[in-house]
Amino acid sequence: MSNDIRSLDNKTVFKRLARRLSTLDNFLYAMDEILKFDRLEDYELRPYGEKIIALTEVAHATLRGIMGVSPFTIRSEEHIPYESAYRKMLVWIRRRRSAFPTDIDDRISSLL
Repeated sequence: MSNDIRSLDNKTVFKRLARRLSTLDNFLYAMDEILKFDRLEDYELRPYGEKIIALTEVAHATLRGIMGVSPFTIRSEEHIPYESAYRKMLVWIRRRRSAFPTDIDDRISSLL
């Protein structure tokens, strides 16, 4: 694994990312950190799949609570970067879906 990718095996790293995703203050930073996992091969990504989906669920809850996540909602200009980062994450998950454990397929489907 690349040195610039933080290990989600470390509970502190996982909790810190979840905390950052729970508000807009550090939301974009946390999304960038998670998207670094795109550099991994499928077999390297698989062990982190459940935690990545859990973090994506935190991001979803944050955006839903703050601005309502819906493709048909008009956003204020200030919220566009957050929704864009979240949607980029969903596209990445869809593209790399085969790298995620099959036992979390229902959670992935509900996000997508």
